[in-house]
Amino acid sequence: MSISLHAPLLGPEEAQAVAEAVASGWISTAGPQVAAFEAMVARETGAAHAVAVQSGTAALHLALQVAGVQAGERVLIPALTFIAPANAVRYLGAEPVFVDVSARDWQLDLDLLEAYLKAHCRRSKRGCLDADGRRIAAVVAVHVLGHVGDMPRLVALCDHWGIPLIEDAAEAVGSRREGWPAGRWGLLGCYSFNGNKILTTGGGGMVLTDEADLAAQVRHLSTQAKAGPGPYDHDQVGYNYRLPALSAVLGQAQWLKLADILDRKRKLAARYRAQLSGPDWSWQSEDPDEAPNYWLNTVCHPDRDRLWQRLEAAGISARPLWPALPQQVPYRSCRYVQREDVAGRLAATGLSLPSGPGLTEAEQAEVVKRLSVDRS
Repeated sequence: MSISLHAPLLGPEEAQAVAEAVASGWISTAGPQVAAFEAMVARETGAAHAVAVQSGTAALHLALQVAGVQAGERVLIPALTFIAPANAVRYLGAEPVFVDVSARDWQLDLDLLEAYLKAHCRRSKRGCLDADGRRIAAVVAVHVLGHVGDMPRLVALCDHWGIPLIEDAAEAVGSRREGWPAGRWGLLGCYSFNGNKILTTGGGGMVLTDEADLAAQVRHLSTQAKAGPGPYDHDQVGYNYRLPALSAVLGQAQWLKLADILDRKRKLAARYRAQLSGPDWSWQSEDPDEAPNYWLNTVCHPDRDRLWQRLEAAGISARPLWPALPQQVPYRSCRYVQREDVAGRLAATGLSLPSGPGLTEAEQAEVVKRLSVDRS
């Protein structure tokens, strides 16, 4: 038996799209297909602009840079997420400040965030300044595991303090809050199309924004900041971040399947939650106005490691939640705003279960059976 954690849903449509791209000769970053993928994502999400890049991390890096984050400034990030947003902050020479997450929905704890801002920060012509005068240059909202937190409250909080809001929606393509897509609440939003995401381009990402000047800056930086008049004239330090056409055609074929994939994922999540319940099984909560994509179904259990080993021994891929960012070696000296270290507790007990859109009911039943042996 072999059950993967999150295999992509690929078929003849993707194979045909890639074959046609190869036959056309447009396989790199030039040609019409990258722009066509950008236009599709912009249209489907309602964004004025979408810029395709090579990864979700590249999207975060560029979003933070064009939002104005500079060396020595601070960026507030939830303490529980993949390491990419913290790394993107460091690429710019800025300092991540970690804010604990809520035990209820595992998202950025907005009570803690608001209390920190009131206790330590002040508004000025330069924006929001920390107690030592350093600027809070951005807040990064991460839609953890495809769920979407209280974005109306977070948007209002950032507006009040004059802090740009960047969305890390890498895990949340297709997720919504109050009918509004994840990635569309902040100044800029970032998607990932990595091989293990809801939709895949093999590797890739997208920056969404309604601001034409920011989109132009992202596009310029992602193509090595070529400025002309000659083909090798550049006006600043840029990056080789543009998405190739082969990835773009794969993304277009994948996006056409999004509604079906979301339907499969929601049914999968409902079965897991119905069959793994009780005092020892704790799931991420969701609100009535939230429509998550259930990227990875993750449950907390006090005996997580034993359950994980049991699944792995049976050929079933599962994985523990990421270590909390304040526990990661590069970030142990960073400030951590917390009361009870919820992120650390979730990281120690959370287990992500097989969640691919192609997972069959029989395979899911086998996962549940393995987990249910001697369970409380």
